[in-house]
Order: sequence, then C-alpha cells, then structure tokens
Amino acid sequence: VGTPPAFWLGVPLLIQSKPIGVLAVQSYDPNKKYTENDKDLLVVIANNVAVAIERKSAEEDQTVS
Repeated sequence: VGTPPAFWLGVPLLIQSKPIGVLAVQSYDPNKKYTENDKDLLVVIANNVAVAIERKSAEEDQTVS
C-alpha cells in the first residue's frame, strides 16, 4: 500500500540474543541513502528499545506472580 521507499534500514530487536522484532526506518527521498553512521545509531536505539521491553515484561511478570 502506498509508495515504496527509495531506501530502508532495519536492525533486529534482540532480547537475550533472540530476535523479537525489527526496528526499521524508511526514506522516500531517492537522494537520501542511509550511511554506516545511521545504522550504528539505529543499533543503539534498537538496543535501548529492547532493554525497555525486557524491563517492562519483567515488571509485568512480577505483578502477575
């Protein structure tokens, strides 16, 4: 559905070295190609998101117990 992106960049969301999803960004500008620095930043963000998901999951597990 819609216009396909010109470029995309995705990195896995990992919890305990297991993929639980993907964090991806898309560019619709044919002049905007993602760089290695963009990938490195997305990896840092994905790691932080995965940690937040893991913490929230642990909190929910404690309230159920």
